Amino acid sequence: DVGIYSLLLILSFNLYPIHHPKEAQDPSFPKPVLSLETMKEITTGQRVTMLCGTQGEVKRFYLQKDNFHDWSIHSDMNMFTISDVSNKDAGRYSCSYTSVRQPYLLSEPSNPVKLLLTDPYFPRPIISLGPTELVAFGGNVTFQCQSKKFSTRFYIQKSGEEMLQPCLGTDETTAQCFVSNVDQAHTGEYSCRYSDSSVMSRIVMPHAFSLADPDLPRPSISFHPSPMPQLGENITIQCSVNNSYKAWYLYKDDGKKELQSVEASSSDAVFLIKNVSEADGGSYYCNYRPQSGFHHVVLMVISLLWALFLWTDPNLYIPTISMSPSNLVAFGEQVTIRCETGKEAMMFYLHKDGDPSLNWTMETELYHGTLSIHNVSWDNKGSYSCSYVAEKRPKALSLQSDPTELLISGKSLNPRLRIYVHQMPQPKPTYNCNQ
Repeated sequence: DVGIYSLLLILSFNLYPIHHPKEAQDPSFPKPVLSLETMKEITTGQRVTMLCGTQGEVKRFYLQKDNFHDWSIHSDMNMFTISDVSNKDAGRYSCSYTSVRQPYLLSEPSNPVKLLLTDPYFPRPIISLGPTELVAFGGNVTFQCQSKKFSTRFYIQKSGEEMLQPCLGTDETTAQCFVSNVDQAHTGEYSCRYSDSSVMSRIVMPHAFSLADPDLPRPSISFHPSPMPQLGENITIQCSVNNSYKAWYLYKDDGKKELQSVEASSSDAVFLIKNVSEADGGSYYCNYRPQSGFHHVVLMVISLLWALFLWTDPNLYIPTISMSPSNLVAFGEQVTIRCETGKEAMMFYLHKDGDPSLNWTMETELYHGTLSIHNVSWDNKGSYSCSYVAEKRPKALSLQSDPTELLISGKSLNPRLRIYVHQMPQPKPTYNCNQ
């Protein structure tokens, strides 16, 4: 009999008062669940409450700390309160219980809950997101948590959830916190903290990422009046899609920072950049958020200048343009356009007069760029000029070269010998009626 066995232990060894249970666990008891009263930051002097939840008739609840088998903390209710918490109270807690029918048998321990105290003198960490804030379904997100104080334990926490998730890849001041195979359930704001033993830093301001839905239509992006403004000019960036959506966002280069947003239900959005400076040069793209809360990003095509914004520097060397074999080409033949400069160039661009949006990337060598048009058609006829981006100034575009005109002939220009046969006129016959 369990009760008699416990009583004999008490009489023989004087281990426990009579109300303490035997540590044998009954697997038929439902496992309890221990939870900590929702508090983002717990500092010394505050009131802390832990709840031990279970089903069935319970005689008494017990609370353990740091896996130490001390059953002196008990209660007839499922609530344990520390009215004036201090550093000595920090640690790992679990709870068990005894039933009315078997008051000397304990249930198995609950899930562990860690009580960490916040030290207001610990500097707040810094959280950042990489490689981008826009993530596709099934992709991975990496948060970086950085502290000024040495620590080997970093945690990430999603807003609205109590559980702290430990971060991997930790060194003394930085940790990589991973969220893998993301879906809609992972969206939201995340914050990070670090701890020193049982003392925790303050929580950092939360950071969020956006989820891209591949089933949404992809928006288009364009620059007006041109993707190559002069310094000091104004330029507008227009994003469009064939439907009305709740909000639009504009990003630049690596997409880590949102530049502008427009909260309006519309099929397009216009973003204005005033007084263009050298820092405004770069690659831009936009996305939108429908009612469901997803984001979708337009893929940026670097080979076209439609999504690349370069400012024009009149101080750069002006290139020259030429055509080979000549600027007069037969229909269906090939012509090669060459752009040259006396300075090192990172990229050459070809422009056609009358179409500011039409810009081709030329095959670039150090001092020149070339572009070949195969099977020339009537659409290729027109005036062309070229420009380049300097090697040491990757967002500065030169002025365009003087134009040269591509002429197209309807007949082959190769000389051939042509023989024409003409029929000589014959004399008219005369007739003598007497003969």
